[in-house]
Amino acid sequence: MERKIDLSRHAIAFVITALVFALGILLGWQMGYTATSQIASEFETIKLDDYTMEIISLMGDNSTFACGVYNEQIAKFNTETIEFGNKLDFLEKRKGKLDAEVMQLKKSYTLMQMRNYFLLKKIDALCGSSHKVMLYFYSNENYNERADQGIVISSVLAETKNSFIVFHFDVNVDLPVLKVFKESFGVTTAPTLIINNGKYEGFMDKGRLLEAINET
Repeated sequence: MERKIDLSRHAIAFVITALVFALGILLGWQMGYTATSQIASEFETIKLDDYTMEIISLMGDNSTFACGVYNEQIAKFNTETIEFGNKLDFLEKRKGKLDAEVMQLKKSYTLMQMRNYFLLKKIDALCGSSHKVMLYFYSNENYNERADQGIVISSVLAETKNSFIVFHFDVNVDLPVLKVFKESFGVTTAPTLIINNGKYEGFMDKGRLLEAINET
């Protein structure tokens, strides 16, 4: 007996499958869009702290007053920057490391990192402190997780409980100020690490990174 094919049932199943697929794409896009908008909005709020620092700077560098304020503010800036970076990392995983909107938000993140770095240098000069600093210049082009210098840095600093403050800079971010910043350290390739003013080019495994840290 010849089996009849129920075309209507197959058609309905096809339509349902197509709708579920389309809905998945739409929800994914919507979540990405919402996350991007939220992060951008949060950065606008963070800018208010920059105005606070500008006013303090204009008031003059009375060390008794300024050191306390600067130290309090750098702690707040670092917390905000880490939180912003974590959200940016989440967005990278959802939309891609080279996504146009992600790269645009990275401009804000880069400026935050540079602000924190120069504020830290000012604190050290004014207040007689000495923070251990590591600048990490990287690129996400041709990304390879096994050669992710950032993962190695996090692992080594966690295992050694080292007190380095790490600043991350994507060399592909299109900012003139970043170009000048890279040139000031002679950065021409990625990854490059600046560890307490010592320059180390190319990927470093745990052993080599530990040696570099101990050299400085």
